Amino acid sequence: MCLLAVCAYAQDPAADGAGGYPQFRNISGLPGGGFGVRPDGTVGISGALALTTPIAYSLRSRYYVAVAGAMSFDMTPRFNFDDDDELASMNGTAALLGGFSSPNLDLTVGGLLLSSIGDTVLNLHASPTKAFGGLRFGVGVQDVFNTGGEYGHLDPRGPGDSRSIYGVVTHEFAESRVYASLGIGSNRFNDGFGNVSVPLGDLARGYLEYDGKWVGFGAAYGAGNFTLLAGVTDGKYLVYSAAYRF
Repeated sequence: MCLLAVCAYAQDPAADGAGGYPQFRNISGLPGGGFGVRPDGTVGISGALALTTPIAYSLRSRYYVAVAGAMSFDMTPRFNFDDDDELASMNGTAALLGGFSSPNLDLTVGGLLLSSIGDTVLNLHASPTKAFGGLRFGVGVQDVFNTGGEYGHLDPRGPGDSRSIYGVVTHEFAESRVYASLGIGSNRFNDGFGNVSVPLGDLARGYLEYDGKWVGFGAAYGAGNFTLLAGVTDGKYLVYSAAYRF
């Protein structure tokens, strides 16, 4: 999976304009980013799922997930690992997340590897264990130390401000295993975000998300500890990810 994370280039179409955050648009590095998380913090395809936007749920203790994702610069699957910018064809990232719990709070700590030069960020997400009907709340920070950059590591405009604080609420619709999330925050999330995921049988789940700039949709398949996802963002870029729970 880490092979998906060795490319991140300045000509990434997600980097166009202010607020592109190209290296955060393949996976979020947060709970639910490419894998399902249930309201109780366990991991599985029956849980809430998105790709680049947060959900409210946090991982419980002793749950760990490795996930890697990539965005092609068109609708063709790409695996170009050449560091020559002229040959770049995709952008990839990878993350490792772990859950820690107290009686009243679940906390997820995640490290996100952004590119082949080894630049990384730290993400934090917390959710109270108490539910309010079908609602749960979460708060988090993507890029705690503001090291990831707003434009991508090769952009001449410099790093910009990429620390994004957010709050999010997720609602579970009865026993249907349908989840909807809405949130807002700073920087990458200052225009708001949302996602919905629905079951497509016992082993698959579809998702629709809006990250404040682009709309994305796709489907994930889960078997055992693995989750594979494929989708489209902004109507023209193929995205794909793989996650493993251990």
